[in-house]
Amino acid sequence: MLRAALELDPTSADALNGLAVLHRRLGQDITAEAVYRHALARHSSDLSLLGNYRALLAGQGRLE
Repeated sequence: MLRAALELDPTSADALNGLAVLHRRLGQDITAEAVYRHALARHSSDLSLLGNYRALLAGQGRLE
């Protein structure tokens, strides 16, 4: 489903967020972070992206 969504709109904030969450759940934090950064470059005020990216960083102890 994510693949189809990204094929229709490769810049979709929701689809990119879902992809990053999937990578996180698979333990692929480096890839998840890359997807979050890519998505946030275009959708810098998307609260779902920001919240999930914050959760990733918090889980790694990278928040001050």
